[in-house]
Amino acid sequence: MHSHRIERNCLIVKLSENTDDLSFVETLYNGNVKHLILDLHDIMELNSTDLLKFTTFGKNIVKNNSFVMISNLPPQEEYMVVPSIQEALDIIEMEDIERQLNI
Repeated sequence: MHSHRIERNCLIVKLSENTDDLSFVETLYNGNVKHLILDLHDIMELNSTDLLKFTTFGKNIVKNNSFVMISNLPPQEEYMVVPSIQEALDIIEMEDIERQLNI
């Protein structure tokens, strides 16, 4: 199961279970959005393999835009995981500024 919403050019998808079939996200990601946020708070067991799977999927969809995951997991350098929606939106805003400045 999942729910989704669009906020500030971001598609925010809240997943309630760990799944390998994320094709529904691709159908939601359209011209109205640039960035993708996966909210993984409700998934009880996540490991680095799951984070790699979500990261690979997310980056393939957004191409040159931003992808962030939200989870209660401790921060990990290799994955863009933050604890709240506000932090995810802040990171996306910073990355947008960096892209505009060609940093």
